[in-house]
Amino acid sequence: MATFTVQKLLRYNPGSQLKYELNKADELISLSFQTSLMSKVFFQYPEMLLLLQAHNGKGKSLYIFLVDGPRLTSKNNASKIMHIAVPKNESPECLVKMFSHFKDFNPNWLMIKIFLVDPNFIGMEAIIKVFPSVEIVPSAFHICRKLQQHFYISADIHGLLVNILRKAMCSATGQNLHSLYTLIHKFANKDLLKKMNVELLLVDRVWALHRWRSKYESYLYYQNMEATYCEITQIFGKNLTFESNICALGKYIQDQTVDCGVPDVRSCRPHELDLLKCTPNEAVVDGDAANETETEVLIRNSLDRICIPAAFKLCSKELSIAVKSEKLFDTQNGDMNITLLETPQHLSNNLKSCTCYFNQFLQLPCRHILTVLVTSKKPVEPVMIPSFWRSESIEEDTTVQLSADILEILNCESKDNHEKQFSIDDVTNQIAKSLAECSDEQFQRRYNMLRELADAWIGPYEQVKL
Repeated sequence: MATFTVQKLLRYNPGSQLKYELNKADELISLSFQTSLMSKVFFQYPEMLLLLQAHNGKGKSLYIFLVDGPRLTSKNNASKIMHIAVPKNESPECLVKMFSHFKDFNPNWLMIKIFLVDPNFIGMEAIIKVFPSVEIVPSAFHICRKLQQHFYISADIHGLLVNILRKAMCSATGQNLHSLYTLIHKFANKDLLKKMNVELLLVDRVWALHRWRSKYESYLYYQNMEATYCEITQIFGKNLTFESNICALGKYIQDQTVDCGVPDVRSCRPHELDLLKCTPNEAVVDGDAANETETEVLIRNSLDRICIPAAFKLCSKELSIAVKSEKLFDTQNGDMNITLLETPQHLSNNLKSCTCYFNQFLQLPCRHILTVLVTSKKPVEPVMIPSFWRSESIEEDTTVQLSADILEILNCESKDNHEKQFSIDDVTNQIAKSLAECSDEQFQRRYNMLRELADAWIGPYEQVKL
């Protein structure tokens, strides 16, 4: 039977790679399988992998490896599958062997940056052992799936919770996630809180890996992933022999990808590609690493809650520098002097101003101010952020919002000169309106910022007329 199963898999998928193990009764007990298309998919998109699990009623666990990340455009999740495996059992030794087989199949495994896994996955140590340089991040899909399962079971405030969950899934802003987190603690039963770490809702790294998607793209992502997961679970969970389940799964993948090639590459912006490179959870030098990490999360969450996205990104970079090179110096006359392996800077006692260029020009909390907050384990307070950088200001001031067409012009994606000129005129009118409909203080601030941007973009030898 085992030999027949192997032959059937290879007949469905010619050119495949296959490793398997038999018991004394010549029965299949473990399997690692990858088609030629799967190998090509992984070669094209090796940076981020999503790991799904399915179980049958006879103690076997199926592992599905899918490529993920901002460079993918395909909506067909079957075409994202690049490896399937069933270990002998889920002992640490067997999981290490499973990941090692996957490694043997793919010579470019060094390109893997991130593994997205179920937060309760028991094999994280096996991943670390086989891929020591890879970052392991809890999967937003798994987190949302478990929450949604619970909400559908619960009859109390069903509509409200499901609506909040969907909003958070499709738009993982700090405010949406914090609302969901608060509701869960208020209404969820204790069993849910024990089964999963709801604190993950406030870990920015989990959601940063999905924010490049629009709300509609996020909705499709979760919907299609759920459909694929249910289909695979149903096929593998049928009350048949292990060999029959594997053959059915191989047939399903072959049917779903028969007319599919490697998914197309999506054009990404630099900050989206940076998601595949950074590992923000590095240990902090000096002090208790766990406490520093908690403090950093506290500060990031406060920034995310208060600031518009642009301000949040600017301050996050400063915070990373502050955590890595923190050195707090003396206090004099109620003020503090900060040195971060650079020119000393002077802070006011209320932490609202610093002598560095970043704070003087942008008026945002700089690395020096953030160093004090990290040391004192305090969040960023709203009074430390100017009103024009706060998220509530953007919601109220619709005059500064840009349309999709204008953003397309700014990104140089439009090729029609007539449309481009029309949109440029529209941008000019909106900027003029935003400058006209504000106080003298706001006008000067906005004008200075435009002046700086224009000179930096075109200059330094030619000054742009504003």
